[in-house]
Parts: sequence; structure tokens; C-alpha cells
Amino acid sequence: MRRLMTRRQTLVAAGGVALGATAGMMLAACGEAEVAETPAEPAPVATAAPAPAAETRPQKKAVEIEFVHDHVSGPRGEAMKWGLSNFASRYPDINVRFVSQPSDFVDSFAILQAANSQGEVALLSGHFFMSWAEAEAFAQINDALSKNPRYDANATYFAPDAFTINFWNRVPSSHLDPISGPQYGLPYQGNLFGYAYNVTLMTNAGVDFPTVGKWGLEGEFRDALRQCTDAEQNTFGCQATAGGWPHNLTIPLAMANRDDLMPMYNSDATHLEVYDDGGDRGLRYLIDLIQKDKVSYTPEHSQQLQGEFQDPFSAGKVMTLYSGGSVQHMVNRIKDRFEWAMGPVPEGGNGTPHPVVFDGQPHLVTSTARRRGTIEESVELINFFVGPEVQTRIAIDRGSFPYNKEALASTEMAAGPPGNHGIWNDYAQRTDHRHLQWAHPHWPEMWGLYRWDKTVTGEESVDEAIARMTSTADKFLERTHDDWASLKRFAEAAS
Repeated sequence: MRRLMTRRQTLVAAGGVALGATAGMMLAACGEAEVAETPAEPAPVATAAPAPAAETRPQKKAVEIEFVHDHVSGPRGEAMKWGLSNFASRYPDINVRFVSQPSDFVDSFAILQAANSQGEVALLSGHFFMSWAEAEAFAQINDALSKNPRYDANATYFAPDAFTINFWNRVPSSHLDPISGPQYGLPYQGNLFGYAYNVTLMTNAGVDFPTVGKWGLEGEFRDALRQCTDAEQNTFGCQATAGGWPHNLTIPLAMANRDDLMPMYNSDATHLEVYDDGGDRGLRYLIDLIQKDKVSYTPEHSQQLQGEFQDPFSAGKVMTLYSGGSVQHMVNRIKDRFEWAMGPVPEGGNGTPHPVVFDGQPHLVTSTARRRGTIEESVELINFFVGPEVQTRIAIDRGSFPYNKEALASTEMAAGPPGNHGIWNDYAQRTDHRHLQWAHPHWPEMWGLYRWDKTVTGEESVDEAIARMTSTADKFLERTHDDWASLKRFAEAAS
């Protein structure tokens, strides 16, 4: 059976190409899910984050490091400017050259890695690290962290295999644990999936705001979706999307008969198991919301619903939105046109809220820092950006989502709008989180297998969709298993 080319082989092949790499070519991060907004309006009730302490460390010879990022506009850009300005005040001997990332980050990374031309620090998607770890594209920073008195492994939440080597393929996720394992970066931008509710729409439809313990997926939640759907008013309960998105995995997990099913693949990477042992009921439920209950609008209907407001929820046309945590774009769009708030996660058949996913994008230290001898300075930068000052500023600007525990529990984070914004901290404290099993060298290809568009349109039954996705995923896992096993051996040796 043909084995896919490993990242190491890719780099060797790329090294034989004549590369005219220039300083202007930089590696890029995962494309952001949100559309770039106009400059952010800070959350009205929130106060400014405390500026870092005025003292600076002893002056050293100035060192320049390159910081490659895509947080360049809107509320994300505002938080970045704030962080860079305050880092410069705190660390005058570390000159940070900020470089905006191009959109072709995969191709750029391969080329720049082969040419030894990338920046020392980059924001990258959570799955990216393990795809390149075996190729030694990143610098291990455990020693530099151990020497840094400002680093605290307990200060942030922890997504395994995003910037560390853990090979975590078990339930639950390790997000509450101290950061552990061979380490190559630190977290920065989080994604924690929860529910926003249009309170005005619910009130007008006679629906009470949800109560924990009385918000079942197949009971009160479903009833509320039906009540808020009105063909004459062109309002809907939700959108049950057909693509790979965390609630398409966590709702099946909530309805399964087992509580140890993994969302992406089983523990030995041979089988897609999310639809096993009753998990299929979750996909039937999502399809029923579209076809039977007709409480979900379709992607084709989105443009009509959103009007000038860029998304149907901000237009006031949808009862609930499954949000990844960054809400400032909606704050700017909604303004005071209706009341909205964060609320409880619907509960599965066992009466507990369905699992949620806490993942995100880390700042990774590349092999360039090792080659240039700037690992300690790179660590100083990324540790500052995941510290409480910058992360509390993120809690105010709300263009991304804090990873720092203190920032997530802060009064700035709890302040509205939206109402009940502090519930994100409650979500984070839950012990039943799932993670997206990033310890696979071909993870993005597998993520793309979660599609049931034809089931939405009725061209394919739920049983046919599950059989197709499971068969396709299992064949993919078999085809890539040698690469997965090689990465596992690398991880075991590194640990």
C-alpha cells in the first residue's frame, strides 16, 4: 500500500529546489473564521485592562525576533497593537518585527522551512504543529521555560498536541491540567464552543430563557426551536450545518450510549467511531431539525436572512447560535437592536450538557529561533502574550478568546454585551471536554471527510451518509496508518 509522503520527505524534496525566498515571504496561520471588521468598539461596560508593571528587566544587547501573525485588523488587531506596545515597554532589549501573514500559509511554510527563512514565532492553527513536528520544524522550549520565572504551566488552559507532544487520544481532554510534555510554543487564541441566544426573539415567542437541567436536546431545547420558527416572520431556531464543525460531533457524542467515544477516530486510529453505539442518533437529530421540524435555515437561505447585518443571528432572525467565543463582530452588528445573551448548553439523553470543545491557535517557536539563538527571547514574547495583561485585553476587545485562566474569570470578561458573558468561564471549568485529536499527520484531510450536504437536501439518507463517512474515514485511516504510527513513535521517543 502506498504510503503518503511524510513532512520530513517533503522538506528533503523541497530542499533540492532552487528557492528565491525573500524576507518578505512569511509563513501564515490558519485562515480566521471571522470576516475582518472595521475597528472595534470596545465592550461598553468593560474597563481597560491593567497596563503591565512599569519595571523592566535589566538591559541586554538588543535582539530582533520576527513575529508572524494574521491579527492585523478589527478587534484582533487592536489587542495585538496593545500587546506589542506594552511588550516593547517591558522588554526594550527585544525588538519585535511584526510580519503580516500571507493567505497561502501551507505552501509558504514548506518553502520557508526548506530555505531556513521563516520568522521565529508564528500563530498557527492547532492541528498544524503535529503535522510538522516529526520534521523538526519547531524548536523545543522546555529548557527556556524552566529558566523563566514568569512562566506558570498552570496559568492557562491546555489543548494537547497543539504545541506539545502528548499523543492524547482519550476522554476527557486535558484542558484543566498543567501544560506538560515536550513543548514548542504556548497557547494564544482560544476557541470554546457555547450557545448565544436571542432573548428578544425568545420572549416574543413565549419561550423562557433556558434553565440548567431543563434544557434537553430532545425536549425543552427542541420545543423552543419550534416556537421561535415562524415562516411569516422569517425567523428560525438555529442552523444545523452540514460541514465539519464541533457541534456536528458533540451532539452525536451526547446522544451515544457510551461516554468514551472519540470525535475524530478511535484510540489506535483505525476507525471513525463517533456514530457508533447510538451516536447515529445525533446526526438523525440534526437532519430532523432541517427536514422534519424545519427549524433550521439552510446555507442557501443565509444570504436572504442576514440582509445588511452579515449573518442571520446578528440580523435578529435566529434563536440560537453555536459560537466559538469571539463575539465582538456580533456586538458591532447587533448594537442595541435586540437583547441577547450567552446561555446553557443543551443536555443529552443522560441529562448532562452535551460535550464542548476547547481548542485554538498557539504561538509556535520555529526552528529559526534555535538556529539564531533566540529561543529565550521568543519564549519571553509568547509568554507575555498568554499572560493576564494581554489576555484580559483580548477579553475586552473580544475579537478572539482568552486562554489565560485569570483573564477568562475576570470582571472584564464577564461584562456585557452580550448578557451572561461570564458563562464562558463556567464552560471552561467543565470536566467533560473533548478535543479534536490533532495528533495525526494528515488531520486536515480527515476533517474534510465530515460532510453530509446531500443528506440535508434529501439526496442521501442518514444511514447512507453514516455508512459513506465511516467507510471513507476508515479507508483513509488505513491508508495513512503508517504515517500515524511513525508520528506516534516520534512522540514516544520525544517524551
